[in-house]
Amino acid sequence: MSTQQQRDAQRDADQKQEICAAMDSYVKNEEPFTALDITLAVNKNTFIPHRAVREIVKNEFTADPNSLFQEYTSSIIEVELADGSTAKSILYHHHNFDSNNYAERSKTLNDVQSAPSPAPVTFPAPTVAVPKVDGDATKLAQKLLDDLSSPSTSKLGDSVSDDLLNFNK
Repeated sequence: MSTQQQRDAQRDADQKQEICAAMDSYVKNEEPFTALDITLAVNKNTFIPHRAVREIVKNEFTADPNSLFQEYTSSIIEVELADGSTAKSILYHHHNFDSNNYAERSKTLNDVQSAPSPAPVTFPAPTVAVPKVDGDATKLAQKLLDDLSSPSTSKLGDSVSDDLLNFNK
């Protein structure tokens, strides 16, 4: 596994842990919630796209019937979107809760405070060693050929050298 894959796997595990902690908070208090409620809760501290949160909420809810959610059920409810239209959503709730009593039907992703912008990253300008050569382009080309033909140069240097030698022909 590459270093990048390891970082991605760790990020995914951290995100899942944060999402599950938010879900646990609702369940321990026997509060109903939607995936959007979880997105709004976790995005107070960090940014996790709603699509990712929704998938983890759905998977965790259905993964283990003996889990924290064994006294919870799900119902399809209608919610109001930011543009005033309505859509269907899944409400996760204690089996004794009447889903018609869920009052938070008009929350939007805009209710989340903007995720903090990351600090700008600056990179130093690359430095390139330009050989000092008096005279014309032929001398410069010869200097480059000399540099490319050094013992540390690969086969690539040979083909570049041939091209440069034939440049003035």
